[in-house]
Amino acid sequence: MLDTVKDDKYMRTDEYALTKARQENILNNSGYLNYTIIRPYITYSNNRLQLGVLDKDTFIQRALNGQSIVVPYDIMQHTTTLTYGRDVSICIARLIGNAKALGSTFHITTNKTIKWMDVLNIYVSTFEKEIGFRPKVVMIKHCPQLYVDVACYQVTYDRLYNRCFDNSKIKEVMGEDFKFTDPEVGLEICMESFLENPKFSDINCRLEATHDYYSHEFTSLTRFSTIKQKICYLLYRTAPIAMTKLEQFIRTKYKNYFE
Repeated sequence: MLDTVKDDKYMRTDEYALTKARQENILNNSGYLNYTIIRPYITYSNNRLQLGVLDKDTFIQRALNGQSIVVPYDIMQHTTTLTYGRDVSICIARLIGNAKALGSTFHITTNKTIKWMDVLNIYVSTFEKEIGFRPKVVMIKHCPQLYVDVACYQVTYDRLYNRCFDNSKIKEVMGEDFKFTDPEVGLEICMESFLENPKFSDINCRLEATHDYYSHEFTSLTRFSTIKQKICYLLYRTAPIAMTKLEQFIRTKYKNYFE
């Protein structure tokens, strides 16, 4: 597929999925069999909790600050597959040096699907149980990432699909003694663990502003460490879609300046 559309400008980006596909092509065309390709799908753990295209640094941090969790209806209505990170680690360990795995490709994922709306409910219910109040949730029609050049494809070609995997190949190699963790159980356990000692990366001024725009809320400017972040927040808080398109235009026109 990559070869047939190699002239398309988006196919020449270093976006994660395309980079990985090119790397797999190199291995598959090498003539060797001394490799194993591993494809974990969406994973979670005590420190990695995802909700559609969001991660804990956005939606859990907002909830703890009393702000609304903003989620898109289009993604929430689709099903996905979430696999516990520990299960993935065990699978990788058993594949290493395994003669049955040489020259093969393995999707490491549970075959049990879960609706993103149900994932949200697990997070919200666990949050209420552990923290003492139920986070506010604002539902918008479409995912804002759809307006972001290149990044929109994660939504269009993944999150807006009902994902269900046949994991019989990896289960055959793992053996009957191995069982994948039920996501409904694992997500609650990991959410509980994270809330015991929550730690976040730096706040993303664009994301925060976009979510405040849709929820009609404001984040204190004291939470941003630089003047640039404060200005960026105010601009995106006023018109996130327009600012996204303007920034993309500037970055395209003056590409060499940003490289």
